[in-house]
Amino acid sequence: MHCTRLENRNSNQGSVRDEGSAIVGFALVMPLLVLVLIVSIQISMVLAQRSVLLSAAHTGARTAATLGATHHEGKIAALQVLSSQNLQCWNLTLETSKTVVNGSAFVVVIANCQTHIDWINREVSLHAVARAIDENSL
Repeated sequence: MHCTRLENRNSNQGSVRDEGSAIVGFALVMPLLVLVLIVSIQISMVLAQRSVLLSAAHTGARTAATLGATHHEGKIAALQVLSSQNLQCWNLTLETSKTVVNGSAFVVVIANCQTHIDWINREVSLHAVARAIDENSL
């Protein structure tokens, strides 16, 4: 039995078909890649805002826990951190309190705010809690 190789008469036609299928594949995958990029950027922005809120709560707790400081000074320190970082949130609340756990006094700062996520058009609540040992009780 004799086998012969079939050759394509138009050798350019195969590469044109490959290019066309590559363009179609790119057109199908590109919107998904753009969506993933937008979602990851938005999530990183929300996490950055939560990090700033947590940093402000820690700063407020450390300031309020220092010897001779008041809870009001802790709130002012937390607000200074928030204003320096241009945190974009609404309904910002800062609460300071003193708690005693196993005989140790702690200053607790609770920070809450709401932010808007554009791609799902929703409000998200961010919450941060920080505590520090009260130096006045030592």
